[in-house]
Amino acid sequence: MRDAAIALGVDPLHWILGGGDDHALVATFPHGAALPPGWSEIGSVSTGSGVSVNGVAWESAGGWDHFG
Repeated sequence: MRDAAIALGVDPLHWILGGGDDHALVATFPHGAALPPGWSEIGSVSTGSGVSVNGVAWESAGGWDHFG
């Protein structure tokens, strides 16, 4: 995703955090659980609301509203 976005002049985070069909790309697991082979930890879920990237609030809209 990163390489394709950069080649097209798009910030890859807009696709990763704002895309609608990324359910196969990102998942959550219980803290301390072993990850499946080939998976990498990229972040964590914490108390609060919204999304932050490197400690900065992510304000860009996007994605699919499954309950809309």
